[in-house]
Amino acid sequence: MSSSVSGNTLPSTGYSIPWEARKIFFEGIISNPLITPTLPPEAVDLAQSITFKGSPQPSLPINWRFAESISSLKAYEALLLSILLKRKYGLGQVPIEIDTDHAQLFLMSSLIWTLDPDGENLNAGSIMNPEGQKKLAKYFPSWDKHNGHSTLHRVSATNIYTTKDGKYFHLHGSMNPDPTLDSIGLPYDMQADSLEEAREPFVEAVGKLTSEEMQHLATDVYRQAGTICYTVNEYRQSVFDKYGFSEQDIIDMCRERERGIIYARENCYGWQGPWKDRSGWQQISDANCGVSYEFGRAMGNDEPVTPVFPNSDYCTGVAGICGILSALIRRGESGGSYTVDWLVNSVGTYPDQVWQDLWKRNGSSVFRYFDPMQTLVPKTLQIVMKNSGQTLFKPEFFHQYSCRYLGKDVKIVAPILRFPNGDVKPGFNVGTRSNGVDATRWPEDPSVEVVT
Repeated sequence: MSSSVSGNTLPSTGYSIPWEARKIFFEGIISNPLITPTLPPEAVDLAQSITFKGSPQPSLPINWRFAESISSLKAYEALLLSILLKRKYGLGQVPIEIDTDHAQLFLMSSLIWTLDPDGENLNAGSIMNPEGQKKLAKYFPSWDKHNGHSTLHRVSATNIYTTKDGKYFHLHGSMNPDPTLDSIGLPYDMQADSLEEAREPFVEAVGKLTSEEMQHLATDVYRQAGTICYTVNEYRQSVFDKYGFSEQDIIDMCRERERGIIYARENCYGWQGPWKDRSGWQQISDANCGVSYEFGRAMGNDEPVTPVFPNSDYCTGVAGICGILSALIRRGESGGSYTVDWLVNSVGTYPDQVWQDLWKRNGSSVFRYFDPMQTLVPKTLQIVMKNSGQTLFKPEFFHQYSCRYLGKDVKIVAPILRFPNGDVKPGFNVGTRSNGVDATRWPEDPSVEVVT
């Protein structure tokens, strides 16, 4: 069952993801007093050509409104693109379609790619076995320089554990788990034959500390991203400054450029205040702002559980794209250089009746605070494939292209914005590759496959 929403009439079928996404787009974004002043006068008219369609009921077994958040932000991206199309190419209202079922795949796109789909058929799950790792390494050598994922012990440095005072703390090993292991007095490696066995030393170590003691060690002493799980991000403020790539450094470098520069930066803790210097990751953001706690409570336990799909990561990325598009529009009018700062806000959870139906349709699975991503991801994907595979994993939601550098085809989630009249053909001109392939310079021709 699918529905299409373009007007102002509420569907008679009850809850509708396309309708709710449209409502968030019009009321929460383009009518938002923080955003409205930045929009050109033609924005409201152009927004009318953006339509939403898709299944009315949610598919992902998560109580937070992931489908609505990513779909509404993609609509904002579409609106800004429409403004550029009008101003640069003289196009009028360009119809743009967003399928909310398709948009949900964007949130898991890092998990559902396929390399050489008609041959070796390698995917994200291939890394879970030695043979798959060996095959993937031919195309993407491991860049895990600090062996963060080399053993179950080191992997367990990223998970939620209970503290001495009965609270929950989300440790995060980042790219190098050594500082996190130092913070709780554990060795850099230990033998473990299972994730359950690997987590026991962490349970004991974190259980000796109160949540405030753990926060002090993680934040103030070892400068790590761990956080107390609150009830109610990926962020590296000033890290590039020491390399000469601060905001002001970049603007100064480009001062003589005809078109200036647009500098986008992400911050999940605010630009001022006592937490502004904290580092963060997606799981840390979810734990810190109450997303994890509410997911755990929705499954019947008063404990935090990290929602599997990185909605906050991907929505932040789309928000950054929107900021850059907005800056391009303003630069086209006035010239100059622009800095774009974004703060990320929530869309909320599903009404209880909708969530209970969604949870039941997906087997009423209960995940616990101690379940790591290595458990949550495959189990959740299995549930989604079993119960919503025909809705979400339609062939037209994927795109297969020939990657010239790898010499193989790659299948990925297709671009979310659809242009039914063919006004725009979104896609990728340059294929994927591993790190360290390109020369460290900006090419004169940005369409080259490899920078030499």
